[in-house]
Amino acid sequence: GGNFWPSRASAKLQGDLLLIQRRSRQEAAVQLTGANVEMQGSCSIKIEAPGTPVLVMRLDNSTDTERWFNELQQATQRSRSYREMLRDVPLLSPRSEVASTPSDTAELQGLRNRLAQEEATTRE
Repeated sequence: GGNFWPSRASAKLQGDLLLIQRRSRQEAAVQLTGANVEMQGSCSIKIEAPGTPVLVMRLDNSTDTERWFNELQQATQRSRSYREMLRDVPLLSPRSEVASTPSDTAELQGLRNRLAQEEATTRE
């Protein structure tokens, strides 16, 4: 078993995060720090990240595949801090505050809590 994203999904790399989108909507974010990235043939890349299902990216040509492979390998060596991640997250949803869902609010509060913990740890 496992989840399958259609071949028309797109991917974007931000720091050590691989963002997977379908129809301009984010479907998943995979943290690549500590992940194993390997070529599988000339147009496929296998990604095994801790705590996530195995992901295989299939690209149209070997040139794009090699470029993505190199970028993904570099991303496994870097890590973004919680502060950097929060800076990239918009503070207001495109929806109104009235229309925001409890999960949106809980997710943002969770990020704020993690930032506070990281700042407390670095002060010690």
